[in-house]
Amino acid sequence: LTQFLYRRFQKFGTEKGQGFIILACELIDDNGKEFTLSPDPLLDALAPYVADFRLGEPCSTESRLEPVLKNEAIFGVNLYDVGMAGSVCRYLEEMLAGPGAVRKTLEKYV
Repeated sequence: LTQFLYRRFQKFGTEKGQGFIILACELIDDNGKEFTLSPDPLLDALAPYVADFRLGEPCSTESRLEPVLKNEAIFGVNLYDVGMAGSVCRYLEEMLAGPGAVRKTLEKYV
């Protein structure tokens, strides 16, 4: 993933309209088990936004993730401007529903 992001940045830089969506499934153990996160250059910056999310506990993701979803350096575009912020939040909320929810969500949309 890091290589992909780096090569994308080399090609497009911060050019508008060159974004994509990454569903952050690797942050969630689908069985509810703790595990060590993979190294990521944005981990320290993004972790505080999701620190209080808990598997199986309903939450409103959009208000907490708004600064992340607007960050063009992460997604290539402001997800609000392209009408995708709500979808990304719904996907995440579905993946946080409980054990097995990541698989169910991916099967539903992919």
